[in-house]
Amino acid sequence: MKVIEEAEALARQPLVSSQVNGHERPDLTLSEAAGLYNVSSFKWGARFTFDRLSEKYGSEKAELSVFLLGEPVMPCKAIGLTSEGTQKQIAKALTESIPSVPWKDLLQNACAMVLQSKRTGRPAVKLTRFTQVEPFTYSVNPLIVRRKPVIIYGDGGQGKSSFALLLAAMVSTGQTIAGIRALQGRSLFLDWEDDEEVHARRLQALIAGHPELSDAEIDYLPCEEPLVRMIYPLVRRIQADGITFVVIDSLMAASGGDASSETVSKFFDAVRLLKTETLLLGHVPKTLAEGQEAQSVYGSVFNKNRARSTWEFKREQELGADTAVIGLFHRKSNHTRRHHPIGLTMTQDEACSVIRFEACDLRETAELANALPVASRIRNLLEDGIMRTPQDIAYELDVALSTIQRTLRKHKGHKWQMIGGPGMTTKWTVLNARNEIGN
Repeated sequence: MKVIEEAEALARQPLVSSQVNGHERPDLTLSEAAGLYNVSSFKWGARFTFDRLSEKYGSEKAELSVFLLGEPVMPCKAIGLTSEGTQKQIAKALTESIPSVPWKDLLQNACAMVLQSKRTGRPAVKLTRFTQVEPFTYSVNPLIVRRKPVIIYGDGGQGKSSFALLLAAMVSTGQTIAGIRALQGRSLFLDWEDDEEVHARRLQALIAGHPELSDAEIDYLPCEEPLVRMIYPLVRRIQADGITFVVIDSLMAASGGDASSETVSKFFDAVRLLKTETLLLGHVPKTLAEGQEAQSVYGSVFNKNRARSTWEFKREQELGADTAVIGLFHRKSNHTRRHHPIGLTMTQDEACSVIRFEACDLRETAELANALPVASRIRNLLEDGIMRTPQDIAYELDVALSTIQRTLRKHKGHKWQMIGGPGMTTKWTVLNARNEIGN
């Protein structure tokens, strides 16, 4: 057997040892990724992989696979990391097969290293003014921050999945569409909502509407169990395939349908292990909570808290029309200023064989214009040159007078100016005719 002959040749070379935390280890190095521990010996060409570590009755157990010179010699064997008996049994079986390798010493030391790493945990990192950091960048500018979870949420049936698929195709090709720019990478679409045929049809329609996406390739994975149950093999797939951008459709389904704070916290802990930019598609509750001016993500408040950025997705379309107007409203951002609202049109033919997105001005649609920030709505109203009292503005915009007065004071001298003085009726007008959508 060629592997045995090569192992015997390695055995005749001098032994190299290294120390780990003060203990002598026979030429062993350890690495860990997403709960999979690899212990390798360069001297012997052996590698031990420990998967699915679990603790039961105070004892750590794992699934062990053994490789020699890259070839599997013992796949998936249960082992106790503190059980000398099971370690000796496995080492004996390996020695009978390939006697030139000191399996007993290698395996016992490998088990000790994995156990020590598991119990010690990851060391802390010191942050100083000399700590090297990468420039702050977007995967999809201005929507998706690099290596951070972002939620786009809205009512069902609004087109969120099609829009997410568009972003995934843009990442695959590095294209810019409707003023939204994507950094080229590799996309993975995790789907709890639909099936492969639906998304293949949508992708083909998007390519028909945007020929620049013709070379798009998106890895697609239908999912049936909560993300936390599939996270470790998923992380390994992401690392092996070089995935940079992940879509999760949808947040509630991927959480197992449980909106409790504990489940949501575990879900975002799993998302963090992906170490990629992650777009989560969420839904909204049926009614606004008391005191809320805008919809929030359905479920636990931890959905909003754990996401680094959230965008509300709203759509306006007349019945039977081919074109819909979409508004994206930046409701939360941990790392940047909140971005101005983004307006898009989505046009599709009756057969849904062509889908095209283009930039648009949200002020041209009555329903979505009402979702703009109050300061933007006041500015847009005053740009007709007519001076108005706060009462006039509140009536025309259907916004509480106290909110109008507070907003006028906040941006006085910046967005608009007050005409009149003590004892006079005060009116407001714009400083200039500059168009402005954002707040």
